[in-house]
Amino acid sequence: MKVFAHRGLHSRHLGENTLAAFACAIEAGAQGIEFDVRVSRDGVPIAIHDENLSRVAGDARRVRDLMARDLQSVVLRGEGNIPTLNDITAAVPPHIELDIEIKDRDVIEPLITKLSTSAKLRGRSIVSSFVLDDLLAVREGCPDVRTILLNRSWPLPTKRRSYWPRLQEHGLWGLGFRSTILTRPRVRMLQEQGCVVASWDDQPLKSRPERMEALGVDIAIIYRVERGS
Repeated sequence: MKVFAHRGLHSRHLGENTLAAFACAIEAGAQGIEFDVRVSRDGVPIAIHDENLSRVAGDARRVRDLMARDLQSVVLRGEGNIPTLNDITAAVPPHIELDIEIKDRDVIEPLITKLSTSAKLRGRSIVSSFVLDDLLAVREGCPDVRTILLNRSWPLPTKRRSYWPRLQEHGLWGLGFRSTILTRPRVRMLQEQGCVVASWDDQPLKSRPERMEALGVDIAIIYRVERGS
């Protein structure tokens, strides 16, 4: 099982989706970094989860209304600054995998442009989204990039066996689910069909690699990457 840091290893003192949070996670043993991307007013992919700055900076302005340089100068509640995708690919060591979650459809075109610049970058990148059409657009531009469709619920009983095979026809690499949705039999069923199973945890205090290992997932996207902590 690979362990990815969910928006980096952040805390009250370390801002999420920042280079500082990513560096801390890597030092703690993360094999990959998961982060969210949106697009700035001038078309630059920016690492931020929300559509506005309220939660991370107490600022009501929307990300898409600001230039990249203005977003990078925003003072966050925790340490660090909002990085661009270029900042991240330059700062994160090449052996660390990148799980890039699309939060804004307008970021797809510049994301494809960036991924197209380097086979090595594509090789260590995974693109994830809750929207299938987003992933199909990425695959059209970069067919060799791994893609994961995120899911908010488990497929209906009538669709469970056919769900992954139909998606696999589109070239998808895997599926992602919140850990509370999964059971070991569910994970095993998907893996037996050739699906890579990723899972994220929205409970920072209970987030541990061991909990994900018990489910048998392939990729654990968690807040605390240290084992036995």
